[in-house]
Amino acid sequence: MGGHHHHHHGHHDHGHDRDHSHQSNENVLKRIRFAFILNFVFAIVEIIGGLFTGSFAIVADAIHDLGDSFSLALALHLQKKSQGGPSASLPYGYLRYSVVSAIITGIVIISGSFVVLIEAIQRLLHPDALPHVGGMIGLAVVGIAVNGIAALRLSHGHSHNEKILSWHLIEDLLGWIVVLIGAICIYFFNLAWIDPLLAIGISIFISWNVIRNLREPFRIILQYVPGSEDMTVLQKQLEEIEGVKEIVEIQAWTLDGHQHVLTTRLVIKGAASADTVRELVRGKLKEKGFKFVTIEIDHEASHLPHVPPC
Repeated sequence: MGGHHHHHHGHHDHGHDRDHSHQSNENVLKRIRFAFILNFVFAIVEIIGGLFTGSFAIVADAIHDLGDSFSLALALHLQKKSQGGPSASLPYGYLRYSVVSAIITGIVIISGSFVVLIEAIQRLLHPDALPHVGGMIGLAVVGIAVNGIAALRLSHGHSHNEKILSWHLIEDLLGWIVVLIGAICIYFFNLAWIDPLLAIGISIFISWNVIRNLREPFRIILQYVPGSEDMTVLQKQLEEIEGVKEIVEIQAWTLDGHQHVLTTRLVIKGAASADTVRELVRGKLKEKGFKFVTIEIDHEASHLPHVPPC
């Protein structure tokens, strides 16, 4: 009921903010949807093309592209969900879902790369016939164009999802440039082993990057301190705020790498106003990206140790 009352108070501003955030969310959804359709359709074309040309480097890239399509589909779903906001069972809303999706996608891509790696090593040891070079070059040119367009489209975005996904697409772009160079080498030197060697290189490069990118989602899930925040430094900065005597305890973690949570218990000096101190502390923490803050305040006198009478 209180929320209903608040909604009417300052109706115009809230409506304007909501329209603005709704509009920017629609733009994010459009960009992710565009990249997903482009990526998914092309991943299917790649698998067929890779099998048709007999190029294992293309199949390796196709598996990565399918993983990216999976990322994009999840990102699209979660971007829609995240607008739902908090609920009784999800007090912080759907922010953590993007972290879960990053971990799932990473595992999917690494598994695919591992399968390709085993197959490529066998092909390297026993090279088959030469792949169809003309088909390889054609697919590589289309691949560079498709991933270039999708990466460019997502690079305009500012959301966490869009930034991560545009990096995926840039990796794909590099993969296709490598395939193109490899196809040209096969064309001129007739070396069958170049293709499985490229597949091994692409798989290792992809896996290494995914493992590196998984470090942050795992830190978030395990509730590490946000980013590079040094809690002892933060504690000192809070203790310097006028009216604060000492910070008794402080805990911080992050929901999705961008929106942080902090709970603290502090002691204020005798004459200080609890409300004033609370606002100053909250303001300082907001600057540092702490969106959900809980502050418990003790007064100096009540914090003194209890001395039993003689």
